[in-house]
Amino acid sequence: LKLLSSAAQYLVPVHPDGGSPAREMPGGRQGSSLPELRSSSLRKLKSLASPSGDPAVGSEKSRVGQKLQLALKQAKELRGQNDQGDSEAVPEAGRARSSSKCAVPDLQCPDLKGRWHSVKNLRDRRNAAVLKGMRWMHKYLSANRYMGLMAVGDDAACLFFEVWYTSCNSNIRSVAKNIAQELLEKYERHLLEPESCGCGKCRLPGAHVKKKMDARELFLQLMFLLRCKEEMGLDIERMAAKADSLWKDCGFQDNTSRLFRITPENLAEVSDAEFTVLIMYIMVMEFNQMLFPRRWPIRWGLREVFTHLKTRKYCGPPYDAACKFHDCFYFATHIAFAISAYSAIKTQPRDVPWLFEYNRRSCLYWTQQAWHRFSGRHPERLVDIDGLSEAVDVMRGCGLTDGGDPLLCSATLAILELQRPDGSWPYWEIGDVEGLTAKEPKQDELPYYHRLHPTWVAVQSLRDRNFEQDRKGNICWAQFMARLLKETKLGRLNSKIVYAWPAKKKKGKPSAVLTKCSTGDLETASALGNEEAAELLEEYDPLNCQDDLKESQDDLKESDEKEEASDSRNSDENSDPTPEQQ
Repeated sequence: LKLLSSAAQYLVPVHPDGGSPAREMPGGRQGSSLPELRSSSLRKLKSLASPSGDPAVGSEKSRVGQKLQLALKQAKELRGQNDQGDSEAVPEAGRARSSSKCAVPDLQCPDLKGRWHSVKNLRDRRNAAVLKGMRWMHKYLSANRYMGLMAVGDDAACLFFEVWYTSCNSNIRSVAKNIAQELLEKYERHLLEPESCGCGKCRLPGAHVKKKMDARELFLQLMFLLRCKEEMGLDIERMAAKADSLWKDCGFQDNTSRLFRITPENLAEVSDAEFTVLIMYIMVMEFNQMLFPRRWPIRWGLREVFTHLKTRKYCGPPYDAACKFHDCFYFATHIAFAISAYSAIKTQPRDVPWLFEYNRRSCLYWTQQAWHRFSGRHPERLVDIDGLSEAVDVMRGCGLTDGGDPLLCSATLAILELQRPDGSWPYWEIGDVEGLTAKEPKQDELPYYHRLHPTWVAVQSLRDRNFEQDRKGNICWAQFMARLLKETKLGRLNSKIVYAWPAKKKKGKPSAVLTKCSTGDLETASALGNEEAAELLEEYDPLNCQDDLKESQDDLKESDEKEEASDSRNSDENSDPTPEQQ
């Protein structure tokens, strides 16, 4: 009987769907369903009631044998009644319990607001959003005889290769591979055989007399396509032969600066926006040195670039009228993409701590703007979907997941919320810089690249990563990059990054307002006035949430009105107040 009473605290009800909720027990054990605990208790009672070979134990058992046998009989009857009721009420639940002794607990992940979300449900939402986004992009690029593909260029042909390269989900990987092979073949034919291409761009009137693509641009596009097709195991003979002829005809083998149109000594003259494109050109040439050794050798590359990056100045949030933060942020994310070769390998934040700290601060900034938009108080607030998605992409490239990082969880939820029913994400331009409002141009007026890019980077950011895939170039690139980062010491900047957002706390002795706010007592904090309290509340809030600050100001205002009413009553009752009352 004591055994039954002690086991009662571990009995948990069974769900109608057949599973039993996870319940933590003393000693770290997992709670079991009701029938399992009954069976376990009956077995222990039966062992106690059975005779033993030990005389002392047998004599002791004989004294309570009748009571135990009676308890065993009653327990069996109770078990039969309950099992029959359970089977009649939920027969499917019984089968589920018999097939699994212990239900798997539903893992939860928190966001920055302290709300908990199911990891499994969030993963399913992300995978569904990725597949939906890929279907929209494929339809958009292949419409009108692949007009979108030809307008965007090699980026459109290679983006599905990047999804396939390290995606964890097999369904996403399979769909991405099929689309990548189709687009790569179409775009290769457009570049090498424009007369027989038949795409929408080549069928336009006068397309054959238009200016041909620049030789340098054609060669660099072939470099991206060659990397994709080589790692996917596709035929590269025609493209490689064309690249060989361009390499010799343009004299790139003797002058790498002619290929990149800049010398290592003049890298400081390159703006952040131009460097965003340049660093990816240099990265793909370095990567192809491993896939095609000594075929297209270069005399300088990422080593000189990383050495220069330590001397540059970087601008953090908030958004400014000159778009300095905008250009610097995209340059920073592409530095991370150059290190990982577009997420081919897992990056380590400890190698370049300032870069990933900058990325996290920017991600937090855009996540907060999404909260302002979702709250309804600022429905036109600008959210840079491209920037937020690239920041999340960089974080996932470090191996982070929703369950282990609240900021990543919050940013992921914001991206999912902004997806449209057709699977795409909108393209917004900034309207008012001071109010940070967004305006959406007409879709017909947008270039293909601008319309595609938000969905492209959002899909990249939402997919799970598996960096253990056996590819041709990722192992060599990981070894090369680890050695290069150590030699160039990119992790140390010559000057620190000054962040204007969020505002730092003032140094000195903490005031009464900040002390009371930190403990949640806002009534005493109102004694120093609304202006000082509002200022200190804004400094105290790590996310700089203006909505919460406004609510706090309203509370302080109500407290002031109550105090003024109380003071007026005291002045009426006593014309000469004491110093304590004053």
